[in-house]
Amino acid sequence: MGRDADHGRELRPRLRLEAGPAPRAVRAQRRPLLRGRPRPLLPAARPGRPLRRPALRDALRARRDGPARPVVRRDLRQHPGGWHPVIRLRSYAAAAALLGTAGLASGCGLDLQDVPLPHLVSGPTYQITVEFADALNLPVDAPVKLDGATVGEVREVTAGDYVAEVDLALSEAVRLRSSSRAEIRLTAPMGTAFVQLLPGRKGRLLGEGDTLTTAATSTAPDVTDLLASLSTIVTGGSFRDVATVIEELNVALTGNAGRVHSLLARLDTAVTHMNDQFPALDRLTVALDRLTDRLAEDLPTITASMTELTDLVDVLDRQRERMMTTLEAITRFGSVATPFTASVRDDAVGALADLRTVLTSLVGSRDDITGLLNGLAAFAKGSDAATPGDFVNFDLTFLLDLDALTQLSSGDDPRVRPGQQGGAR
Repeated sequence: MGRDADHGRELRPRLRLEAGPAPRAVRAQRRPLLRGRPRPLLPAARPGRPLRRPALRDALRARRDGPARPVVRRDLRQHPGGWHPVIRLRSYAAAAALLGTAGLASGCGLDLQDVPLPHLVSGPTYQITVEFADALNLPVDAPVKLDGATVGEVREVTAGDYVAEVDLALSEAVRLRSSSRAEIRLTAPMGTAFVQLLPGRKGRLLGEGDTLTTAATSTAPDVTDLLASLSTIVTGGSFRDVATVIEELNVALTGNAGRVHSLLARLDTAVTHMNDQFPALDRLTVALDRLTDRLAEDLPTITASMTELTDLVDVLDRQRERMMTTLEAITRFGSVATPFTASVRDDAVGALADLRTVLTSLVGSRDDITGLLNGLAAFAKGSDAATPGDFVNFDLTFLLDLDALTQLSSGDDPRVRPGQQGGAR
């Protein structure tokens, strides 16, 4: 504290708020009191520095001294929108209090779901219905995208005739044809779902109220489906079967290592041999293929033959007793003929050896026999011409050569005189 030199009163410091430079809108300064009233604060220049704000000093001198109060700059009093910040804040507080009072009076509470959200597309839209076989992960207000751009949003998802009917609001700037497709995809492996449109080039343009059926829609697999499938496979699928097979193999192989080794060696030998015979197996397969083709071509004939064989089978069935009797007789004949054949076998072999000699002689004289037969044929033809009636008289002369017969019996060629032909005369 200090004292005033002119009046001898104690000067008590007092705080005063004043507008400051731009970074600080309000600043606090100490101001001495003069006769119970604050003395005007005049900006003074430091030694060696000129006064930077002479207009502010003149304004403070011209104004009457008053109690300390906040000094606000003129540029802070008017908001760009025409409202003072404090007034605008008070207006918001009053509106919030009014809404809260109205909610309590009506017995209903307000939450974020009651606040309307802005639409994803601006401008006029038209609505179509898309049917999906599965749309459980598709939320309402989900975006509808085309070539990476958002062209609509999901307005409603309802359950129809065993399908999910999704109502889409599309911008009128986007026109789709009836051959277009729609697919539910994910923004990320664990992201949200959206509808991806795949435009078609054929068909009519879709309008208000048109529908894309399930034939033109699909759902991309998500991480949930993948995890569910993996869980099914691991806990109750093929992995459990593989574990069971391994356990059974362990039980079967325990104490049977030698037998298993021998079995594997034999199996290796069999597979090797089969591999060596692969060309033959290939030829066999080709032959079986040709056989089956031939049987397929002759199937009508085979069917007819089997039908005709039915009567034959019936006849054989009726003659079964006689056939059995015949077979028994043949059996008895075999029991008798077998000893007889054994007893006459040597004689039969000798007779066949002699017959071989006779047959060899006949083969050697086949030319003479041919001439004899030709002569008989000529004689028969001439006799038909010489007998116009029912009888004929003729003389027949035989020329026999004993030497020729002897040579014929010994296997030599008969001697023929010069100028004569061999054979009968």
